[in-house]
Amino acid sequence: MTGEDFGYFLEKIPGFMFWLGVDSEYSLHHSKLNPDEAAIPFAIDVLTGYLKSIK
Repeated sequence: MTGEDFGYFLEKIPGFMFWLGVDSEYSLHHSKLNPDEAAIPFAIDVLTGYLKSIK
């Protein structure tokens, strides 16, 4: 059920959803979640590269 609402939006607006690995022992909605923010620049590079490739 991860993207149930998001799937509805995709029926109206093109897009995609992906999981960004952040290496935390706690789940997404756990109060002790402490993601590795070093994953953010990597994701930006990947998404930027993807968007440039579909011009």
